[in-house]
Amino acid sequence: MSDLSDDDFDAAPAPAPVADAAVVVPCAPSGDVAEHSWRIDVPGATVHAQVIRMVDQLMVWVGAAPPGIAPTHGDVAMALPGRPGSSAGGMPPATTLLGGGAGARSSSAAVKDSAGMVDGASEPMARRLARRTGMCVVCSVNVPLELADLALFAERQVVAKCGELGLFES
Repeated sequence: MSDLSDDDFDAAPAPAPVADAAVVVPCAPSGDVAEHSWRIDVPGATVHAQVIRMVDQLMVWVGAAPPGIAPTHGDVAMALPGRPGSSAGGMPPATTLLGGGAGARSSSAAVKDSAGMVDGASEPMARRLARRTGMCVVCSVNVPLELADLALFAERQVVAKCGELGLFES
């Protein structure tokens, strides 16, 4: 043991195989989660949208791309429903979870992020949907800068779909 070599120690036993601890429990669909996806072909692009409704949360993804190019998923924001009578003027609190997000708020012109997308479109849309639905909203709007006008068009389509689904507070 004076030379600190491994020869002086017994070999460690091989680790015992561990069974997978995951347990899969089958659940019958209860209607707690509903997914709605659609796409709209417009001149020069295709707008894809997805709304996932959960018990107290709404997830919205919007992507637009020229024909033949797949839409991306990048900028993500989240807004919480505001408390009734809060001093924030009814504007729900929101934050950007992924992506830049701050560029479009500083001016009215569309701002390009590092991926060539309209920057900051997710957070305002999440705020507006959270205010109208009274739910937590996670939103991702991914529209290339050259198709920036489609962001507003896509939001109108999402609002129409949410209205069809009866998600707006009365």
